[in-house]
Amino acid sequence: MPEHINIHDEVTAMLNAWCDRRMYKEICTLYGGYSCVNGFTDGWEIFLQSLRRLRSNAFRGEFDLIPNEQERLDELIRVVSEALNSR
Repeated sequence: MPEHINIHDEVTAMLNAWCDRRMYKEICTLYGGYSCVNGFTDGWEIFLQSLRRLRSNAFRGEFDLIPNEQERLDELIRVVSEALNSR
């Protein structure tokens, strides 16, 4: 994934793919966290927690991610973590 990613586009693509596969619990987790992004660090932290929860749930086998989605999720976690830690 490129160094500079569009978080909105990545989240939208994941939500659309998960809608097609009817992954409603995961959609709620991702959208719930993303909808808290308000420009302040507390909103971004909630989003980061939702991303980490998704990665943890996938690791435990609660749902399956295709390899590309796993890479995208990891990249989102990295980018959001770096943004929060740089403040």
